[in-house]
Amino acid sequence: MPSVGVWARRCRAFVAWASLGLALAGCGKKNKVTEPPPESAPKADSPQNAVAKLEWCWEHLRADSYREVFTSDFKFAFHPTDPIGGNFSNREMDRGLELEIASHLFSVGSLTQPKAATISVDFGTLTVLPDSRPGKNPTWHKELVPDLLQVRIDTINQTFIISGTARIFVTRGDSAAVPGDIGIGVDETVWLVDRWEDNTAGVTPARLDGAGAELVPLHGWSPGIAPDAIHGNRGGPLDPDDTQETTLGYIKSLYRDPPLAPITRIAPGR
Repeated sequence: MPSVGVWARRCRAFVAWASLGLALAGCGKKNKVTEPPPESAPKADSPQNAVAKLEWCWEHLRADSYREVFTSDFKFAFHPTDPIGGNFSNREMDRGLELEIASHLFSVGSLTQPKAATISVDFGTLTVLPDSRPGKNPTWHKELVPDLLQVRIDTINQTFIISGTARIFVTRGDSAAVPGDIGIGVDETVWLVDRWEDNTAGVTPARLDGAGAELVPLHGWSPGIAPDAIHGNRGGPLDPDDTQETTLGYIKSLYRDPPLAPITRIAPGR
């Protein structure tokens, strides 16, 4: 029978081998990295937040969340002076085409254009009004007018600057034509955009005056410099050779496949 000293040595050897085995087993394992959850779009629980969600989708390049912004009967209306609008029936574009163009712009690019690298959007100060369209009850229908709409789109090739205004019409979820692909039903806590009337066609960057009627040019703005209203001009000076001052209609037609817009420059005020 082994002595106490032998048993002690055997125990110590066993503990050493067991510790070594656990250490080697640990070396074969990789530390699990927990990815942070993706940032969520704001909840469109008010007319203003419906527009905030639209803005968020553009700035975060989120085509998936963008489909949750609009009613099924949504229309984007080109400005009457925007020649691009003549390529569309009634100078309007429906939800399906809006989402298709957004997918090209945000995610995959079009046949002729790369996808956006970054987008900045500023709707300025939003004024919420009763819906001015005939037959629209203001309880369920609102109209939002930004004092200034400015968009900057940077791609690997160039920068687009869009300036002007808009009228955005929203409908509460218990009265809206809710699309069947966004996972909600009748919901009075949600607001959806049902119409977007563009006014960026040839508009010099400006803000609405206090009466909300006359456009007053922004002081200090000049072509080739990102307007200060776009997030503190975080983009800085622009190269005029790679910068295009244009309209939302032009961008939407450029990112439609096949593109409808000729590859030319459209400058404000022309």
